[in-house]
Amino acid sequence: MAYSSIKTKTGVCKICADGKIVPLTTGLCHRHYWQGRAKVSKERTEKRKPADTPDHSDRDLEKWFEYVATIIRQDPRCWNCRNQIPPAFYRMSSAHIIPKRKDYGCPSVATHPLNFLVLGPQCCHPLYDRSWDDAEKMPVFKLAKQRFKLFADKIAPEEAKNVPDCFYN
Repeated sequence: MAYSSIKTKTGVCKICADGKIVPLTTGLCHRHYWQGRAKVSKERTEKRKPADTPDHSDRDLEKWFEYVATIIRQDPRCWNCRNQIPPAFYRMSSAHIIPKRKDYGCPSVATHPLNFLVLGPQCCHPLYDRSWDDAEKMPVFKLAKQRFKLFADKIAPEEAKNVPDCFYN
């Protein structure tokens, strides 16, 4: 075990003020220090979240993936090449027609019930996600465009710039 020359500060916690000598960090006991850090972290996270963007929580996305998985269970085949999809790969077979990412996608329709294709994770999903040029050449892209037209009006105006032209041609 290595020896440290740094001395642990001890004293009475500013919040507890119970007279007990305990190890301190910034004048607080371990419990109060970490409660304060949690509060600061939560406040920073709230500041970073844009107020005008819909909040699609992880729970909503999990529900969306489960919804798509129920559809895959009915016919576990890739919609593009018709390869069989094993049950372990159902989640990875759920391909967003329009990406859900904030920086280049459309989070406003991330959990829309029509914003998906069933694409095998080892055959067609990587090809669809690689580039829009590749996606356009896939037989399933015609279906992607049809489905897109059904939810295009739900895309937030500020995200419309992220929709590639190939969906409008």
